[in-house]
Amino acid sequence: MRRTYTESQQKAIEAEGTDIVVSAGAGSGKTGVLVERFVQIVTSQDSRRCNIDKILVITFTEKATREMKSRITQALDALGEMEARRQIETAYISTIHAFCSRLLRENPFDAGVDPGYRVLEPQQTGRMLRTACENAVQAAQSLQDREILRFLNTMQASQAGRDPLPVLFNALIEVFNQVRGVGWRREDIESLATEEGTEATLRSYAPVQFVLKPAIDELAIIRKTFQEAKAQVSTSWATICDTIEAELAPLFDPNSDPRTRLQQIASLIERVKTIRFRAGGVSNAELGLITEIEHIKATCETVAPLIASSTTQEEASEEKIAPAFWKLLGSMWDFYVADKQQRGSLDNDDLQAEAVRLLERSSGVRRQYRTRFAHLMIDEFQDTNPLQMRLITLLHSRKYAEAGEKCLPNQLFIVGDVQQSIYAFRNADPTLFQNLERRFREGSGGLHVTLSDNFRSRPEILETVARIFGQLWRQTETQFTPFTAGADFAEKEKPSLEILATENLRRPDFKLIEPSALARRIHQMVQGQEIKITHKADSRCGKPVEYGDIAILFRALTDLSRYEEALQREDIPYYVVGGGRGYFARHEVRDLINVLTVIDTPTRDVAIAAALRSPFVGVSTDTLYRLSLYARELAKITKTPSSLFVALQDENFRAIFPLAEQESVETFLHTIEALQKQEDRAPVGHLLEKLITATHYDAHLLCRPGGRRRLANVRKLLQIANSEKVMGVPGFIQRLKELTRISDREGDAPTEEEEANVVRIYTIHGAKGLEFPVVILPDLSRQGRPSGEDPFVCDPSAPALGNRLNGAPDLLYNAIQQKQTEQERQEMSRLLYVAMTRAREHLVLSGNLGMGRSHIQWMNDIAQTLGLIGLPQEPEERTLLGGIRATVAPLTHYLPKTGKTVSDTDTREREELRAKRVFAEVFNSQI
Repeated sequence: MRRTYTESQQKAIEAEGTDIVVSAGAGSGKTGVLVERFVQIVTSQDSRRCNIDKILVITFTEKATREMKSRITQALDALGEMEARRQIETAYISTIHAFCSRLLRENPFDAGVDPGYRVLEPQQTGRMLRTACENAVQAAQSLQDREILRFLNTMQASQAGRDPLPVLFNALIEVFNQVRGVGWRREDIESLATEEGTEATLRSYAPVQFVLKPAIDELAIIRKTFQEAKAQVSTSWATICDTIEAELAPLFDPNSDPRTRLQQIASLIERVKTIRFRAGGVSNAELGLITEIEHIKATCETVAPLIASSTTQEEASEEKIAPAFWKLLGSMWDFYVADKQQRGSLDNDDLQAEAVRLLERSSGVRRQYRTRFAHLMIDEFQDTNPLQMRLITLLHSRKYAEAGEKCLPNQLFIVGDVQQSIYAFRNADPTLFQNLERRFREGSGGLHVTLSDNFRSRPEILETVARIFGQLWRQTETQFTPFTAGADFAEKEKPSLEILATENLRRPDFKLIEPSALARRIHQMVQGQEIKITHKADSRCGKPVEYGDIAILFRALTDLSRYEEALQREDIPYYVVGGGRGYFARHEVRDLINVLTVIDTPTRDVAIAAALRSPFVGVSTDTLYRLSLYARELAKITKTPSSLFVALQDENFRAIFPLAEQESVETFLHTIEALQKQEDRAPVGHLLEKLITATHYDAHLLCRPGGRRRLANVRKLLQIANSEKVMGVPGFIQRLKELTRISDREGDAPTEEEEANVVRIYTIHGAKGLEFPVVILPDLSRQGRPSGEDPFVCDPSAPALGNRLNGAPDLLYNAIQQKQTEQERQEMSRLLYVAMTRAREHLVLSGNLGMGRSHIQWMNDIAQTLGLIGLPQEPEERTLLGGIRATVAPLTHYLPKTGKTVSDTDTREREELRAKRVFAEVFNSQI
């Protein structure tokens, strides 16, 4: 039985003869609309019908592709369209990367690529890029390139005695990935490596213009009211007014470049500062004029940080830091390309870049694919980046049509929601979709359809979302689109919104409280059968929620272990889906990495200390403290640098250890010595297996809470090690560092079936597109990543590069940072929107009120928009602003009254903190 559709959905499905942009809110059934449109096109009995191979469907994840194919297949099965169903597996339904790969493989000679190329794994790409960086620096040193050598000396001076190359390599790789992700090519970098004054250099000041624009726009408004006020005062004010007007006028010259405008604003500030107003006897009209002058001054001072850093920019220009960086980047790029060619490989960015280059250069190939596809259907368009937009334009825009080429009607069908654009780290640019929306709404591009009916969430949850984001997005580029409740729910007595919070709690204290409180709340929720399923379309309507109905969505999984241990204490089954940086932060994974570091470089005190404290050995903090003191005494006696490992070799000193620790230390030292002898000839995986067997590490893990998962994570690391049999210990450690940086969504090794009755833990990114009866959003007071610490920042859209090598950020650094901070603030707000709109029946928001000064402070935003002031002593129902009903409770209400409340992680981290203080005291250094 075919489902029924709303009027807007039907319009999007059936429209013909025009391009279509669909703005689809969360839970609006957009995937169903796209599937139904596809099915109707291939099964229609009239002129609209076309073959499957004439439709190109682009998605942005493999998961979305699988879901799309599955739903289309089911629909065709239901219609008995067996021939069309057989064609699905070969149809052009794929991610954009997969389509680009297919395009290149179908046209290898026109594309100029090896027909048998293989696509590099991200980890291998990271290693090759680092090698390219090393080669670029070595080449500059061999050629005695004075510009780059001077730049390297500046880098060295900025690092306070530390090796500058790792920092430089990270910056080169990050900027390289950014500029390629938006479509810049190797030849585009050449102009950036030249002297000041080129067109490319002038374009690089676009971030300054971005920051200046709000001030200029505000000054344009003030200028009008200033002129009106000027007309109301006597001519005695003429000199002052004419002076200010003369300073204001040049700011609005459309041909003025950002640096000139900055100088003009600085001049205006100085001019206004010199104005002296007479005391007393000021008329109302004169007071109005003075107020406008003060507004001018205050607006100008909003860009004071840029003015202050303009001097630093001039100093950096004299040292040619940016041109040298771009020159070195170009060299690194060349080495990387040569390495890929030798291997016959492409990376993921190459797939898109080479596909675009193919379509640009070969009119025959472009014509072939433009005429092949009668329909281009693109899902999640808000996640498109500029390079992908270029590809779509080449396939669709009539601008690229050849003479006499027939441009088929109804060719482009785009679905997106700018409110759910959360992939800036993949260079997604939501303004691309916003510009299309605006053009189509105005009628100049085609048909625009809005899907605002939400078929997922209870009306109370939709009202909460509308209240919060209607307020937060009032003055941003993201305009909130109100929902219409489209699903049928049974009545519910208790509020669907629950707010659990603390007030003005220090971050460490909050991290101790929240995991235990949330675990206890989940236990009560399920065991007490407090919440029922009310969605009438759900076969379980009226039944209480189970663990499998609950999802906990994290912004990041950095502190996941605390929550896992709290869930384990309450005997709550759970499953970590997808990932986050959590895997590489696991204690068991870190333990293995530390021991590998000791095998390779036993003088690394931090690694040996961590290994000694780990289950491999298990010495106490007191023992570690005595060992630290003894190492210092040895250094004094021998007048040579000593280390913990050297001190540990002294059998007489070890004799004062507790007996159990003596035995474990002896075993550990013998194991390390044996593995060091095999290091050069045995694979890393073999070394790890020997280590685990000799120390019974696997048994130690199984005896701890969550032992099966911990052991599975160890086995996962063994698999990673065994996949690179020729790699030595140093290379493997470096690879793990790259994995930690690159695989920011690496998940735990699976130990549970996802479909089991377990609480699911996701990152918010990983949960996008999903829905759950109960959603819990923890740690909403988590602050944003600190900024201003990196030596370089890049705005790839220009591209522009800022630096702080001279001790203070230069002009571009400040401008780029301000721009990125604002963009991050907006994206994080959209991320919260995505998180909240996953909830169907019940939404739990948890965080700390009042603390933190970050530009990202979700809990305070929620409290402010809902008018939440103060917390009760016990859970109570409240009616908040906008008529939102919520249960508000202090987190501490759900803390266990007796028993263990502090997790193993808390205990361990406290002991590690104590150990760090020990080292700071003993070695007078920070570890």
